[in-house]
Amino acid sequence: MAVKRIRGASRALDVLEAIAAQQPVNVAVLARHLDENKSNLQRILMTLSDDGWILAVPGTPTRWELTARIYALVNMGQGHTELRHLARAALDRLRSETGESVFLAVPDRGRLITIDVLESSQIIRSVPYIGMVIPPRDSSAGRAGLACLRHDRQAELLGHAPDAVLLRALAAVREKGYAVSEGAVVAGSTNISGA
Repeated sequence: MAVKRIRGASRALDVLEAIAAQQPVNVAVLARHLDENKSNLQRILMTLSDDGWILAVPGTPTRWELTARIYALVNMGQGHTELRHLARAALDRLRSETGESVFLAVPDRGRLITIDVLESSQIIRSVPYIGMVIPPRDSSAGRAGLACLRHDRQAELLGHAPDAVLLRALAAVREKGYAVSEGAVVAGSTNISGA
C-alpha cells in the first residue's frame, strides 16, 4: 500500500532552505522565490518561528534568518555518517601528503554537498565549509565524480544529459585520474579532485 506524503512538511523544508540561502529575507522575497501565496507562507514562517527554527531580525519589514538550532541538527547528522568515517583516514593522509585542505562531497539533488573538511595548516588557505554547495559541472569535485558515473547517473546529477564538451572533459579526467578547476567554486581558488 502506498504511503501518503505530507506536502506541508516538504514545503516547510523548502522554506528553511530558501531562508538559509537568502537570510535575512522578508516574506515578499520568499513568496516570489518559492512561488507561494504570502498567507500560506506566513503560516509556515510562524510555525517555524514558534518551534525555534527561525527568528525575526529587528527592523522593518520583518526579515527572517535561521537560529542556531539548525546547526545542532547538522552537526548531529554529520557525526553519524558512515561514509564520512570510512573516508576520514584517506582524507587525513591526503592532507598530510599535500599540506592542503581536503574535503569530501556527496551528490544531493543535482549538486554536491561538502560533508567533511580537513583544514590545511598553511597560513594562506582555502577551506570549504560543511554544507557548502558545489556545482557538479564546472568544479573539480563534480567532474571527478561525474567521470566515474554511468551516463544515466550523470544526467541525474546534472539535471540533463551531459553535452559533447563535458563528455570530452570527463574522458580527459578518466584518462588523467584527476580533475582541476580554477575559480569554479571560490574565486582565486584552484581545486584538484581524484577520480
